[in-house]
Amino acid sequence: MKSFAAIDFETANQHRSSVCSVGVVVVRNGKVTDKLYRLIKPTPNFYTYWCTEVHGMTNADTDDAMDFPEVWAEIASHIQGLPLVAHNSPFDESCLKAAFEAVDQETVRCIVLTGEGDKSFVAGADIGSMSTMTKAEGEAFGKLGNDVFLMIESFPIPVIAAVNGFALGGGNELAMSCDIRICSDNAVFGQPEVGLGITPGFGGTQRLARLVGMGMAKQLVYSALNIKADEALRIGLVNAVYPQAELMENVLKLAGKIAKNAPIAVRNCKKAINGGISLPIEKAVEVEEKLFGSCFETHDQKEGMACFLSREKPKPKAVFTNN
Repeated sequence: MKSFAAIDFETANQHRSSVCSVGVVVVRNGKVTDKLYRLIKPTPNFYTYWCTEVHGMTNADTDDAMDFPEVWAEIASHIQGLPLVAHNSPFDESCLKAAFEAVDQETVRCIVLTGEGDKSFVAGADIGSMSTMTKAEGEAFGKLGNDVFLMIESFPIPVIAAVNGFALGGGNELAMSCDIRICSDNAVFGQPEVGLGITPGFGGTQRLARLVGMGMAKQLVYSALNIKADEALRIGLVNAVYPQAELMENVLKLAGKIAKNAPIAVRNCKKAINGGISLPIEKAVEVEEKLFGSCFETHDQKEGMACFLSREKPKPKAVFTNN
């Protein structure tokens, strides 16, 4: 399906009619041709604690917004005649997987993941659809998310998460599957699942402990406590914090620094760190030795060392090559 409209609703409370925002992406012939995002005054007009925890919105955001019929009248003209793909988490995961599969690994040196706007990195899963899952469906749902996040974690190219707002539940788990996390000063992180009667399902119990230590991970997961950007930096969950307006500038600056380095060496460093971290040190250094050795006799190594010895700057390579 090359032409369609993807639509994502957020709700304010347990009522399906309480839509408080809608986002639409129009795709024609495989290319994004239009985007639309609108806030909506929900009906009934109140926000529950857990809905706000998921998407970060409150009455203050939507009190002056239009009603749903007014917003839908505007959207209808953008999506007329197109198949409509409604938001659900499996669709989101498959889109993310497809986006990574489409990356040209011969030319791309670094990937940046971020959210639309300045409210959320990822709003979190659709609690409504999860509420009716069976045991088997829940396990399959967890596997779907884990397969995608493991693909990101093991992707040959470095991935930076530019966390520009709420990163709760699956949003935090997505950020943790990236190599580096940099956030804005309004970012909020957390694993709120136990408050919903479930565990984190997309690697949250595993990656969080590896990043911040077992004790801190247990505290955050058991308590469903959300933390702000400064605390995330203090415990090592993120690498840096910037004002919202400066986030992407600084993330892209770092991505540029990574992209300037020898791509074979950068990729091998990622393999060495990811592959060795869970091994005994004796086995881990063997992983490093093999990857270290594989860098020799490559064009990158020959040119880089020759330029160092002659004090010339290496010429930037437009295409990834191993010869």
